[in-house]
Amino acid sequence: MAAVFGGSPVQVSGPTGAMAVVLAPTIAAHGASSVALVSILAGLLVLVAGIARLGRLVGYLPWPVILRLSRLHILDATGAKALGEAIEELETRGVTVLVKGVQQHHRHLLTTTGALGKLRHGDHLFTTLDEAVTHARSHVRHEGHPAAT
Repeated sequence: MAAVFGGSPVQVSGPTGAMAVVLAPTIAAHGASSVALVSILAGLLVLVAGIARLGRLVGYLPWPVILRLSRLHILDATGAKALGEAIEELETRGVTVLVKGVQQHHRHLLTTTGALGKLRHGDHLFTTLDEAVTHARSHVRHEGHPAAT
């Protein structure tokens, strides 16, 4: 819509960045002909979730969320920006985001795009999953979340 009604004809906007993360491995595995089907299915899934008002279920997520990035092989600016927006949205809703295993070649991009700056605290970056889980548990115990039981 942005390309038709404003901005630039090559502009990437809205959830397009997140779809790029889903579509790239799908195209690699199943070819370009799968893009239409995956896009339509994703749209239908979002539509059904909206009609069913499933967004309210986010309130049942445990407060800490661990993003495991150690197996992330390819990251471009669009993906880094989408990740930053997801972190910001979760943090705004009171969900503590912990990031584990940022590879050195991705750290610069995540810092430059501001994604890592969206974390509530700089100490929410971890090398190992055990460290991240231990920290997440301390948040759950400290904040008295039902997920602690």
